[in-house]
Amino acid sequence: MERFQVTVLVLLYAVLIITSVICHEDIPRLLIVSYDGFRWNYLTRTPTPNFDYLIEKGVKAEWIKNAFPTKTFPNHYTIVTGLYPESHGIVGNTMYDPVFKERVYLKDASTAEQAKNFEKWVSNKLNMPIWLENQKESSKRYSGSMMWPFSEVPVDGQLPKKFVDYNQSTSIQDRIDTIVDWFLDEDEPINLGLLYYHEPDRTGHNSGPESENVTNMISFLDSATGYLIEKLKRKNLFDSTNIILTSDHGMTTVSDEKIVYLDKYADPACYQAVGYGAFGNIIPVEGKEKEVYQNLSKAPHLHVYLKKDVPEDYHYKHNRRIQPIVVEPDLGWFFFPNSSQKLDIKGQHGYNNSLRDMHPYFIAHGPAFKKGFLSKEFNNVDIYPLMCKLLEIKPSNPVNGSLDNVNHLLTGANSSMDTTLLTYAIMIVFVATIAGVFSIFACRQQHRYHKVILRHSRVVKANINGMESLDSAQHLLNPISDDEL
Repeated sequence: MERFQVTVLVLLYAVLIITSVICHEDIPRLLIVSYDGFRWNYLTRTPTPNFDYLIEKGVKAEWIKNAFPTKTFPNHYTIVTGLYPESHGIVGNTMYDPVFKERVYLKDASTAEQAKNFEKWVSNKLNMPIWLENQKESSKRYSGSMMWPFSEVPVDGQLPKKFVDYNQSTSIQDRIDTIVDWFLDEDEPINLGLLYYHEPDRTGHNSGPESENVTNMISFLDSATGYLIEKLKRKNLFDSTNIILTSDHGMTTVSDEKIVYLDKYADPACYQAVGYGAFGNIIPVEGKEKEVYQNLSKAPHLHVYLKKDVPEDYHYKHNRRIQPIVVEPDLGWFFFPNSSQKLDIKGQHGYNNSLRDMHPYFIAHGPAFKKGFLSKEFNNVDIYPLMCKLLEIKPSNPVNGSLDNVNHLLTGANSSMDTTLLTYAIMIVFVATIAGVFSIFACRQQHRYHKVILRHSRVVKANINGMESLDSAQHLLNPISDDEL
């Protein structure tokens, strides 16, 4: 009996181990990569065999419609929250908050210590970045971010399990090596990875989007993508990991011939500019809003809106950080608050998100995606519900994006869920078999026990009967008493 109990305990322990391993292996993996400023049509500039490989084996959108303004920080946060800037609160790279009474330039968040100062800027009741949504689902899920904007900033005190402070000098190869290794960590392997790289944005600004330098950078990024593919293959992760490659915005050419100086139309003493270039907010001095608005409206190549009049399809009016006046120039035009400022770049973004030059690219590959599929355009707010679907989680909060807009990218078959059901079916059969064996053994043991008890009782009864006979015989041998005589 003791040997059987030990066997049962060993089998039950094995079930627990198998369950733990299966549950761990069954958590879906997702890697999203952002090459900053990668315009939708850059792929046609030069041979890109590695991008082409992913497209052939996966899906590609014609382009992505990003959020207004087409700036880095608002759009990277839109991708990971599924919210428009007016909802998640990151309304520009430069912002002013009338409640905090502070102005912030988000590129200053270069270290974790500095990033803590931005927590109040990203924490609101709607924001649930995908790295926290993933970890919230289960204690076995871990997220890792390789320099994705805002991932080093706590949201309500929470951070991804693994992250690296932003350091532009870190090579793309080192970033890839680190994040792939995170997927294979022995103790806390991530199942969601986010990888950011600052090119071709920097080259596009410095050299212009139509330059040879940008063409060369696209070739470099194609090689980097090839390195990522081979790294995942060597680690046996490529076929089982869903991968999304996308960007925050495109880029267009700017020049000295297309500059508007605001101080030529409105008195600088009557307003403050929050941001400039391809987009900006204006804070008029109290009592001067109408005057400033009317004067700036006279400037050529500028679209000037009172906050209440910003078109609804901009999704850019319902937030306190959006200032009383919003300015956007025509494509390729650049505005400065002061005539003393000089243009030192050749490419810019931030313009209206309906303009094709502002649109980024989208490629995806993995077990959940169709193969060789070309999709029509969709909005980048839809990437968040897509990621939730791939991770098999439900958004905790309402979002602006919709899975309906991107569901056509998927095969329709949830291989992970099928594997899960099969796995649990096998486990149930395994446990049922053990239970059956235990029941049969227990019945046999009980039957044997009853037989032993019955045999023992017969022996005892026989002994008792024997004792009674002995007593009778003994009585006959006893001497006769005087009374009996």
